[in-house]
Amino acid sequence: MLVDEALTRLGTGFTQWIVFFSLCIPILAAAWQILAIIFIGITPEFLCFQWFVTDTNKTNERLVNYAELFNINKLYDIYNDSNIMSLSPESLYESSQLTLNSSTVSLEPADQCLYIDDNTTYYRCNTWLYKYYESSIVTEWNLVCESSLLVHVSSSVVMAGCMVGSALMPIVSDTFGRRLVVIACSWAMLISCIINAFVDTYSSFVVMRFFVATFQAGMFLSSYTLMCEWFPPKTRAIPGCASLLFWAFGIMSLPGLAYLFPNWRWLMVVMSSPLLLTLLFPLYLPESAHWLYAHGKVEEAERILLQTARWNRVVLSKTLLSKLKRDCAESQEATDRKNTFTRIGQVFRLPTLRWYALLMCLVWFLTSLVYFGISLSTSVLVGNKYWNCFLSGLVEIPAYVGNVFLLKRFGRRIPTCLYQMLSAVSLLAIFFIPETTGLFTPFDTWFVAS
Repeated sequence: MLVDEALTRLGTGFTQWIVFFSLCIPILAAAWQILAIIFIGITPEFLCFQWFVTDTNKTNERLVNYAELFNINKLYDIYNDSNIMSLSPESLYESSQLTLNSSTVSLEPADQCLYIDDNTTYYRCNTWLYKYYESSIVTEWNLVCESSLLVHVSSSVVMAGCMVGSALMPIVSDTFGRRLVVIACSWAMLISCIINAFVDTYSSFVVMRFFVATFQAGMFLSSYTLMCEWFPPKTRAIPGCASLLFWAFGIMSLPGLAYLFPNWRWLMVVMSSPLLLTLLFPLYLPESAHWLYAHGKVEEAERILLQTARWNRVVLSKTLLSKLKRDCAESQEATDRKNTFTRIGQVFRLPTLRWYALLMCLVWFLTSLVYFGISLSTSVLVGNKYWNCFLSGLVEIPAYVGNVFLLKRFGRRIPTCLYQMLSAVSLLAIFFIPETTGLFTPFDTWFVAS
């Protein structure tokens, strides 16, 4: 607790805000990467190309109908047949001979995934036409029909990576330091993102998404811890909640990036660009004084605290530093007798702590299930997908701002229970909203759900 006394004496000054804004940069990039599937996994309207090569009597009429409806400029083949890829509907068929009203054309289910060869037998399609070429992993690897599930699998793999990173990286952070884990995970995430943008197979894409999510979780949790440990106890709620505003800003800005960079590979590269700033972290980002004292690194901790005092224009008394050194020696003896896994085991050995830990795991499970279930579904909501994604980030801002005041006034237990109950009521209320009503816009739906 003497470290908190020293941080209180240091106040909230230059060092604290440098740490805060520096660590918010990777949080912004994390929001882009985790929710990127909203746009890089978009599925345009499509139909089976085999209809046009098997039904010779109706080929011209069918293709002209769909070419007009779909505004097709190019054919995309699952086997990348160079002969087919180089041809356009106009070069294959004399579309000028027919004049059709595209508004009367409707897709049949069989037109997308099946085709009929001899008027009696249906076959699975393996070549597709897309209404418009919106670059995504769907059009890149033809993740349609029975392969459409693979888009959702990639989202599940990302969540699995977050789970692994959340379980392992805090242990590494406690052992080797918050600063080291933040830097290492940020750099590893940057490299993984760049590789992910240029993979040529779906399996490679999924593997790299797993590593991106794993390093993102380690970077996010370690950044949050390092950030909060540099602020005095009475003001820690401010950086803790304010840092999540950058997550919301990331969601709000993601549609703009997706619109400016419609090619999913270049979008992935652009979304990783903020992580380049983390290459400067070794030059100025300080380690947590809490962690340094807990691991007996007294000299380095005193140097950082004295440097912070100069930047914040305050004075730390030698008496306080002496007490910190003495307290560190005593606590180090107790710490040396217990490794990280022993300390984690104590949480589940004591009945009260075990109950609290399991209860919080349940809360986090339900919160993550609802939050990411809604956030990753913005592309399927009625309305403009860019606008829906923007609103999903916008509605988070009042919650983060309000948290600062609620936590200072009521603590953590009451707001947690209140938010869980309001979320449950809001989600149940959605079932009573008529699907055909014009009273509720996408913003209303997102406000209720969030």
